[in-house]
Amino acid sequence: MTPEIDDVDRPIATDQADQLRAIETRLDALEARNQRVEADKNWETSLLRRVLIAGLTFAGAVTYLTYLTYLDVQPAWMHALIPTGAYLISSISLGLVRRLYIKRD
Repeated sequence: MTPEIDDVDRPIATDQADQLRAIETRLDALEARNQRVEADKNWETSLLRRVLIAGLTFAGAVTYLTYLTYLDVQPAWMHALIPTGAYLISSISLGLVRRLYIKRD
């Protein structure tokens, strides 16, 4: 059954209007989600993120190696903690920077 030309001016039935509102609500939610995903992708590939991780890793390594030099202790297993600790620190501390980065868009 195809709608007639005269049917265009006829008001939409209540159940159809409710369905339309539900679809619009879902569409709005999907668009908001897509914006969040895009912002996350932009953050993951941003130069700022890379520079911050590199800087934190460098600062952690310098601090740690200065500490080892001061103590004159250099077991190999402790050197493996540098990248591990730097990663943990960057993943914890970059949350705030990430939120600020996403808000600027």
